[in-house]
Amino acid sequence: MFCQDGRKQPCPAGKYAASTGSTTCVNCPAGKYAASTGSTTCVNCPAGKYATSLRCLNCPSGIHVASTGPTTCVNCPAGKYAASTGSRTCVNCPADTYTNATGMSSCINCPHGLTSQPGASTCCTRGKYSNMTTRLCMCTICH
Repeated sequence: MFCQDGRKQPCPAGKYAASTGSTTCVNCPAGKYAASTGSTTCVNCPAGKYATSLRCLNCPSGIHVASTGPTTCVNCPAGKYAASTGSRTCVNCPADTYTNATGMSSCINCPHGLTSQPGASTCCTRGKYSNMTTRLCMCTICH
């Protein structure tokens, strides 16, 4: 509640009264929201969601948020994916599949005759592997 013209008024959704007797309502800080009228505090969104001043929204598939209180979602890196909205983590693509771009919601099957390790960003001919540390798109002969 804030005071205006000597009367107590509830702050609108997305804003809060910073202290008792405030004369103004304050926007929620980035990463927090106040969903209802009359809020006295703003709260963090849970992991997998990001905040506007009014509500928490699910991150789209292919994107994730691991922490609470974010203002944006993060693309999954190549070799990983997030299949559903509101994902908290990205998952390695299984063996014999890959993603070669960021922000993917599913993995691509390796073409016939090629293979990959879990979390790969490229497929290789059998007997070769891609460098999982650098994620470079080149295949090296197994020793």
